Amino acid sequence: MTDVTEPEEPTQLPPEIIAEAGVWVARLGGPNAELSKKGVRRWLSESDAHRRAFDLATEVWEEAGALRGCAAAHLTRSKPPKRSGRKSFSSSAAACVAATAVAALVAGVFTFGGADFATGVGEQREVSLEDGSRVLMNTSTRLKVLYDKYQRRVDLEKGEARFDVTKNPNRPFVVTAGGREVTALGTSFDVRREPTEVSVVLIDGTVTVASVAESRNTAPTAPAEVTVLHPGQRLTFSAGRPARLDRPPLQRLTDWQRGRVTLDNSSLADAIAEMNRYSIVQLRVQRPEAAALRVSGIFRAGDSMSFARAVSQAYGLMPVEQANAILLTGTPQQQVRPATVVGSSDPDK
Repeated sequence: MTDVTEPEEPTQLPPEIIAEAGVWVARLGGPNAELSKKGVRRWLSESDAHRRAFDLATEVWEEAGALRGCAAAHLTRSKPPKRSGRKSFSSSAAACVAATAVAALVAGVFTFGGADFATGVGEQREVSLEDGSRVLMNTSTRLKVLYDKYQRRVDLEKGEARFDVTKNPNRPFVVTAGGREVTALGTSFDVRREPTEVSVVLIDGTVTVASVAESRNTAPTAPAEVTVLHPGQRLTFSAGRPARLDRPPLQRLTDWQRGRVTLDNSSLADAIAEMNRYSIVQLRVQRPEAAALRVSGIFRAGDSMSFARAVSQAYGLMPVEQANAILLTGTPQQQVRPATVVGSSDPDK
């Protein structure tokens, strides 16, 4: 008896990738098709899923064009056609029904440009938006894209993302996070939203940051509440505290884009909280005095054990593996190695 291998079904495409593909197809069928060709080629080269979704969206777009023929046939028909069998109905009326459903989908995706995107723990993802802007999402991030013909709006619901914005003076790019609105034209910036804090880091260009209430207020006093950032500046909003403007090393703030966690004289408690963002294996510290230790260095995001071993060697602690956790136990000793050498997990390897 010969075994027959069933053909594998193609992997189901995520809805968000289908939506991205649909947006690209719509742009290629619009008045600015030439400007979109470079962006779609780059998007298609990123993965096989992108190419499959683009093929599907192209078929949907072409089928939607059949609507005009359906409408014309119904408008010019003076009386119901003679029935010529079930097959005839399936090839004509059913085609119109399908085209109508497709057109509804196309209108929903292409006119409003709405889509939700998310990453899991330790995952990073790059998204190409319909205007050519790109978003690099960090671990455990969720955002909603709401585009219309007047404004390009993104709601960062949680996590962190870098935005590289295509310039369009007629359609401002606005990121909302924790009651703040970051407005840009053509620029690059990073927004991080935590439960009690929001920070905005400007990488290139210029952005303005305002509270949602002030940014939508037409009163003459509104501009006084708007902060203009310049490259390298970070603006941080914390619950119950005034906004803070500083200029930390830009590389440290953007190292997450290269899969790194950079620490600069952070407490062990804060260092653990940062490392825990990237792994389901959660680091914990047993003794309060150990939580106050200072840690510096560059670590590979998600490599919790290498971090635990480096810190343990520096302070004489013991890493104990538990279910989905690593507990740093023991009484901390005088530091064995300089703090600046702690990041010896060598994230570049």
